[in-house]
Amino acid sequence: MAVQARPWLGTVALVLCAALAGCSKEENAAQPAGRAGLGVADTVVGGLKAALLELKREGDGALLLRWELRNVTGEKVEVPPLNQAGMNPWRLARGAAVQDASGTKYEVLDYATPKPQAAKHDDFTFAARFAPRQVVQTWARLQAPPADVKRVDVYLPAAQPIKAVPIGSP
Repeated sequence: MAVQARPWLGTVALVLCAALAGCSKEENAAQPAGRAGLGVADTVVGGLKAALLELKREGDGALLLRWELRNVTGEKVEVPPLNQAGMNPWRLARGAAVQDASGTKYEVLDYATPKPQAAKHDDFTFAARFAPRQVVQTWARLQAPPADVKRVDVYLPAAQPIKAVPIGSP
């Protein structure tokens, strides 16, 4: 039995490869990774998204807050409000807080304690500049609200608030 030549098959394969190559990075860059189901917020700078990855209680009366900042553009993005901290490698956590229904805010724990209270990012010591499509995950330890508080509003630096976020268990 003879195999028939199909000259159009090569063209179809080439078109398919081109289509798949063209839709990979840019479409995926717009979707924050992790458990973005906790919330995604726009920042004060267009093209930079903040995605809440985790909020849970820790055994020592603190909350662990983890989030990522994602540049969804093909351009460098600078965040001027975060650049007012002087030489500060913890600038990405500056202003992180949660607020309960009564309006009480719980901020980053005191840096004087021996345990680290926020991620240090030496790349951001002088300014908050994000390369095209750069993703930076970071964290901070916050004062914990009372145990009966189950949901809080989360305030990430230079981002819109994320409302009614459930607090996870340790």
